[in-house]
Amino acid sequence: MKRCHVPWSQGGRHPVRYLSLHHKEKNCNFCLFVPLFDFLGKTANKKSWDLQKEISSGEKDRVPDFIFVAHIIDIMSSLHVPFVFRSVSSMPFTNYIFLLVLWPIAFLFMAFAWAFSKTFVLSFYILRGHLCQTWIVPRYGFQYFLPFAREGINDQIELAILRADKLGVKVVGLAALNKNESLNGGGTLFITKHPDLRVRVVHGNTLTAAIILNGIPMDVKEVVLMGATSKSWEEPLRSISAGRTSES
Repeated sequence: MKRCHVPWSQGGRHPVRYLSLHHKEKNCNFCLFVPLFDFLGKTANKKSWDLQKEISSGEKDRVPDFIFVAHIIDIMSSLHVPFVFRSVSSMPFTNYIFLLVLWPIAFLFMAFAWAFSKTFVLSFYILRGHLCQTWIVPRYGFQYFLPFAREGINDQIELAILRADKLGVKVVGLAALNKNESLNGGGTLFITKHPDLRVRVVHGNTLTAAIILNGIPMDVKEVVLMGATSKSWEEPLRSISAGRTSES
C-alpha cells in the first residue's frame, strides 16, 4: 500500500515516513498519524529521525523507469486525488454532491496552479520490478483548447521531459491531450528540438505501432492492413512504410 502526503499537512508532527520502522519492529511507532503520542509514550523508535534525514537527503532515491505525464481533466476530477479524499479516490469517478461545496476552493486552486504551479508527482507504483510514476501537468482539459495557453502547456511538458532525461528515466509517456497533434505533433516537437534526448518519448499510438511491428516476423515482405482507418493506424502505417516491410 502506498500513502500520499502533502508536505505542509504535517505541521509540527514527526513525519509519518517512519511507518516502515513500525513494520520492521512491531513494538514501536504505533501512532502513525500523530507521532507526538509515540514520543510522549516513549514508543518512538530511536532510528526515526535518522531515517527521516536519510530519506529527505534524496541520496538513495530510486530513479523511475517510466513516467506517465498526465493532466487534470476538470475541476471536479481534481477533487478525486488521494490527498483530498482517499475514500473518494479509491472509488470509480462519481460527482458526489458533497464535493460541490469544495468547488469554489478547487476553482481557486486551478487559478493558482495556472499561474504558479509546475509539473509534480501525483502517484507511483511498481510493476514487475519497474518503478513507474505519474506526473501531472497543472493544466485542465479546457485549457488545451485555448490558443494563448498552448505555449505555456508545451513549456510545462518540455520541462518535464528534460527533467526526466536529466534524472536518467528510460521512458516518458504523454497522456491524453499532452500528445495532441495540434499541440506538439504527438511529442515530435520536443524530439526535434532536443535531438540528444536519451529518454524515449512515447504515447499510446507509438506503443501500438511498436507492438504491431515487433509481432511481424522478420521474413515477412508484405503486410495487408484491413478495416476502417483511424488515428491509431497512422503510426503503424508510417513505420511499416519506412521500415523493413512494404505496405500493400
